[in-house]
Amino acid sequence: MIRTVSIFILLYKNQELIKPALQSIFSQKIPDELEVELIISDDASPCFDCRKLNYLIDEISRTNKKIRHKILRQNQNLGTVKHLNSVLTNLCGDIIIPLGVDDALYDEYTIHSIVDFFNNNQCLVVTGRRVIYEKGFSKELYRAPSARLDPLFMSEDQSKLLSYMYKNGNVISGASTYYHRELFKITDSFDENYHLLEDFPFYIKLLSSGFRIHLMDRPVIKYQLGGISTSDHINPLLKADFVKLYQKLLIDSNSGKKHRRHIQFKLFKFDAYKLSFFERLGLLDVVFINHLRIFIGRYIMLWRRLRKFFDF
Repeated sequence: MIRTVSIFILLYKNQELIKPALQSIFSQKIPDELEVELIISDDASPCFDCRKLNYLIDEISRTNKKIRHKILRQNQNLGTVKHLNSVLTNLCGDIIIPLGVDDALYDEYTIHSIVDFFNNNQCLVVTGRRVIYEKGFSKELYRAPSARLDPLFMSEDQSKLLSYMYKNGNVISGASTYYHRELFKITDSFDENYHLLEDFPFYIKLLSSGFRIHLMDRPVIKYQLGGISTSDHINPLLKADFVKLYQKLLIDSNSGKKHRRHIQFKLFKFDAYKLSFFERLGLLDVVFINHLRIFIGRYIMLWRRLRKFFDF
């Protein structure tokens, strides 16, 4: 049985965004037998104000004294992946729950539901549905991962899920994925060869090693568009991480010939791979499918917005 839970929030130059996340944490209905800690860690932001953050926590936590909290600050900027690994060493919980600084737990029973899922399924890794909103939580757009991907998660053998991610990219968000402490006793933590990209390489490693990632068919977070991973202007460090990952996947023995073509195309879009004339001809179907997916996705988004606007 799960007795302790650790929630953590990583900060870097974005302390002012944390209030909705804190409100969602301290509004949780916590069972009496469950101990919950909150760790907030700043990655050496030049503008970090610990006193202001403590005041905000004291103000929000008045109605919920069951959650103890601690604020950490790194001595120097580490980058997302090293920062994350550093925080993991400070967590005491049986279950580890990350929360983005500009996201929020979906409702007041989210933690309770996550703990119940771990207890009932004896699993090491669980991912839930995230509800994607426009900036400011002003309007719900869609939910992910899509229900059409459920069979990939439900299968005991998740090789098809791995194959799908080779071909289409990551469908498992680190913002809504949770871990049992035992996982990090039998596998390495997040790969510090990457600077900002922590989740995609980690899930590829888990699936390649035979670990199962369970899907919790429940919304667990409210996720805002506009962060570092969803911005239209990709951070150069994040771009470099993606290039490094795809170059590694290109020579991975688990990726078949068809998957390599998709990976080549992704690297080509990053200006990190030169396609010959014949390779371009061979990738015409990949290019067509990629553009068709974008076209269909945009019209689905438009249709959803029209339905909400006209309320039908």
